[in-house]
Amino acid sequence: MTEVDFEGELNAAQRRAVEAREGAYLVIAGAGSGKTRTLVYRVASLVHSGVAPESVVLLTFTRRAAEEMLRRAAALLDERCRRVGGGTFHSFAHQVLRRHGRHVGFDSFTVLDRSDAGDLMGILRSEGGYDKKGRRFARKDTILDLVSKSVNTGRTLEELVETTCPQFLDDLDDLRTLRQAYGERKRLQQVMDYDDLLVYLRDLLQGHDSVRAQVAGACKYLMVDEYQDTNRLQAHISALLASVHGNVMVVGDDAQSIYSFRGAEVRNILDFAKIFPGAETFLLEQNYRSTQPILDLGNAVLAQAAEKIDKHLFTEIPGDRKPELVRAADDFDQARFICETVLELREEGVPLSEIAVLSRAAWHTNSLELELRNRNIPFQKFGGIKFVEAAHVKDVCALLKLTVNPLDAGAWFRILQFFEGIGPRTAQRLGQAVVDASGSLAPLTDSSHAKRRYYRDLQVLS
Repeated sequence: MTEVDFEGELNAAQRRAVEAREGAYLVIAGAGSGKTRTLVYRVASLVHSGVAPESVVLLTFTRRAAEEMLRRAAALLDERCRRVGGGTFHSFAHQVLRRHGRHVGFDSFTVLDRSDAGDLMGILRSEGGYDKKGRRFARKDTILDLVSKSVNTGRTLEELVETTCPQFLDDLDDLRTLRQAYGERKRLQQVMDYDDLLVYLRDLLQGHDSVRAQVAGACKYLMVDEYQDTNRLQAHISALLASVHGNVMVVGDDAQSIYSFRGAEVRNILDFAKIFPGAETFLLEQNYRSTQPILDLGNAVLAQAAEKIDKHLFTEIPGDRKPELVRAADDFDQARFICETVLELREEGVPLSEIAVLSRAAWHTNSLELELRNRNIPFQKFGGIKFVEAAHVKDVCALLKLTVNPLDAGAWFRILQFFEGIGPRTAQRLGQAVVDASGSLAPLTDSSHAKRRYYRDLQVLS
């Protein structure tokens, strides 16, 4: 067994968080303060002290974050750390619902990703005749966004329409009808979207005491990363998972809450002590990335917040150069300034590989990419379409879904359009026919359509 120097490799604040055991803890981790390091060492410390790895649950914002933390913990201690449970809230919910879904009406189910859910909403929109209205009606993605935000924020559909797309207020009754039809169709087809995974996990834990005792009982030590980015559902689930042992540590920073547009609720972190009375707070304030002038600017900005958890970032990294604020007239002016700065740094001997430009979203760099090419500056772009969202991957996944759940009309809608002669309307009709036939593939090879080429081709599916 590897000996870990918990005393020498952590600062005092990190060490207190790592060594904390029974009870509820809020760790406020300022930017660059070693949040991930603290979680990795806490996992290793728990396992090192004899806690069964399977009773430690680490919930993270992304699957990659969880995998990386457990990899680092295993490298720090030993392979037992890889047996720690968790992942994202959605993956954890998926695992639990696979075992206990029958309690909420799902003996078996498949999962709709965002695109699949949009296809289903589009089908319902078309079936309801909303695509033939004499005036503009909300598109399928807009409707899905409204339904999803209502689930994740707890706000009513009317409130969301009024504040985000008031042009559709006259269609509120139709939107409510579509939302209900969407829920009913998912039930009928035994499918869940990402929001359903959280909703049904919450309902399962809240409404079935024996299941909660089993699931929460297995979570002796619960840790939640990036807690400032959790929504109300996720905060409620966290509390339910901690309801047996009461040992929960959430880590985050109220100053880094940036996902309110998709349901994240910063009040989860601000009100943590109200949810868990007696909770202790640890502040990670030592920064390991920036110089003090940069931190001074950040501290001054944060001091203006109306509601905040007080902290003061500091560093031991030497440097006195102050950050600069440049006001550009537009995107193209900004791109020209960046390129000129890059070329100046290059002339000063700074390698291009040591120069980075950060942007909030990949498309924000469109004008910069054009300017870099015009000036013959080589660059490498990180970011873009996700692997699981690539069309060819989704096609394979749709086919695999049908082998498990032939009632998944969305998967039929995608696969059937690969056959010559089948367009969206025919794919929708055929997929629904299979669902209506309780999963039988007979409608795909109906003899009354034998002369139609695509029906002969469809025999390969049956």
